[in-house]
Amino acid sequence: MKTTTTHVHSQRSLTLLLTLFALGGCGEDTQSAVVGDNPSATEGVTPNTTPSSVAVQWSCAYTNRFSSAAECKDFIGDGWTLSSAQSDCEVQQDATFAEEGCNLTASLGQCMLEGDTPLATNLHFPGQDEGQCAITQQGCEVFAGGSFTPSALCEATSDMLSGEPAPMASGNNVFYPPELLCAPPLDGVPGSSENDEVCTWQSIGGCTEPGRVFTDYASCEPVLTQRPFFAVPPSTFKTEAGDPLYEDAEYQAEVQWVKGEAEACGCVCCHTSELSPRGAAAFDTAAEGIWTDSFTERGLAIAAGWIDSSPLGAHGSIENNGFDRSATGLPTTDAARMIRFFEGELARRGVDRSRFEGATPVGGPLYTQQTFTPQNCANGEGIGDDNRIEWTGGDARYVYVLNTGSENPGVPPNLDKPTGTIWKLDVDSRTSPIATGITYGSTPDNTFQTVPRQGEAPALLQGETYYLYVLADVGAPITRCLFVYEADGETENSTEADPVAIEEGPSTNVAVWNEPCAEDTDCDATADYCVKMPGDVQGYCSKHCDSSAACAQAGAPSSWTCNAVSCSIPDFTWCGPAEEIADSGNFLSQCD
Repeated sequence: MKTTTTHVHSQRSLTLLLTLFALGGCGEDTQSAVVGDNPSATEGVTPNTTPSSVAVQWSCAYTNRFSSAAECKDFIGDGWTLSSAQSDCEVQQDATFAEEGCNLTASLGQCMLEGDTPLATNLHFPGQDEGQCAITQQGCEVFAGGSFTPSALCEATSDMLSGEPAPMASGNNVFYPPELLCAPPLDGVPGSSENDEVCTWQSIGGCTEPGRVFTDYASCEPVLTQRPFFAVPPSTFKTEAGDPLYEDAEYQAEVQWVKGEAEACGCVCCHTSELSPRGAAAFDTAAEGIWTDSFTERGLAIAAGWIDSSPLGAHGSIENNGFDRSATGLPTTDAARMIRFFEGELARRGVDRSRFEGATPVGGPLYTQQTFTPQNCANGEGIGDDNRIEWTGGDARYVYVLNTGSENPGVPPNLDKPTGTIWKLDVDSRTSPIATGITYGSTPDNTFQTVPRQGEAPALLQGETYYLYVLADVGAPITRCLFVYEADGETENSTEADPVAIEEGPSTNVAVWNEPCAEDTDCDATADYCVKMPGDVQGYCSKHCDSSAACAQAGAPSSWTCNAVSCSIPDFTWCGPAEEIADSGNFLSQCD
């Protein structure tokens, strides 16, 4: 489904940038994906003249907000005016506008976007690393839908990449959020979820049950929107023929176990040549011989947990069929066993852990976004006296208001709702993004509030400083700044009451039962369990239960029921609003 937007040229530019960082699937590094990593804005990029044969009216040199890479854009379409080109440039970071073309001292090539429209632009990518040529061209042609003109440095690589492009992912590369899918088991062996079904998170880090295959219960099409794909060549390492490992039954069993772990998860969508759009990326579970030979040494280090890959996000093991990625690059049901295997693979290549000491965490821009320090808003950004939220950089799919000092939002499922999030609005991924100027606490058409999970947006305090964080899509921030709230805090869509709106019964202690919490220790003894939905850092205080009657007897709100992932496991039950069951797609059930 193609997303319609009034800023098509900006959308495709963003798509290209999304591609340039997100090459890997499950923890594999994307280090070479970003064209340049110098955060010092436009070094080496100066508006002057351009070697392009296309007529250039104006240009803008800037630092890409997403990748921190220096870029330069020529405005070449006859639909641009001086005013509109300047406006487009002004919202960029560290921008310099000029009434002449871009001139790069060293370039990988140019990408023409919307070349057949009045708003055509030409992006220039600085660089001298030939190894970045392929991804730059693929990002332009396959994912951004542009036309790539290689520099002399990249001409040879460009010739090798000629041919039909890989198919576009679903949604024109709009990030499709993780979705929990439940289905009857294909092999007739009862699943571990309610009604003996197999439940699988359809996401890059989601996993089906051990011993099953991810693609039997989920689709790779939406997964590829979560890590736009490019076939990064695997390692050339090869275990020599006749090596005793080929006949070592214990070793071969471990190789197959690791393969089974990988193929139970969304990793297969990018890392199995039989499934990937255009060959496996970085390693291939279908490689002949010992398939883990296809890992690069850095990839092995990531898989072993020697290099931090947490910026890529991960599901918790309880919700992910026992698969955990907190200590390893690949999700696994046995972290110690996985680490032991990959450390063994590194050892047989003669690689010591000291080689990766101090290595930058995996994720490229996803990591640098974590370390970003916001500054004061400018250009009218923030929330005004009329409670309208203003941002720059284009239309948005995610809008946050956070407390100052909060961590920067990251990727789903566990990094997109950091502690300190006051309000978060999401746009349905199947619809167009929204323009600036929405009212704080409102939910325009095709949007939904995800923080707080229930109830109205908390009132903001006059004179307090807050953090506005707006993304064009996951991983693509367009506004990140601090503002002082000057309104009186009273809006038709906000309340100073507890963020969870509850209908009280005569015996209800609302303050106890709905008090926000991050851990069980935050809750009163009456309601001593902190209920947090998958990926949420904040929940509400409640209590384990075995029936809705037990919730009522304990003093829970009268409209609450006993909800559960599994009624037979007490730790997976809690008293909560009845609508949670419908909101979960009936993954949850009511215990009576």
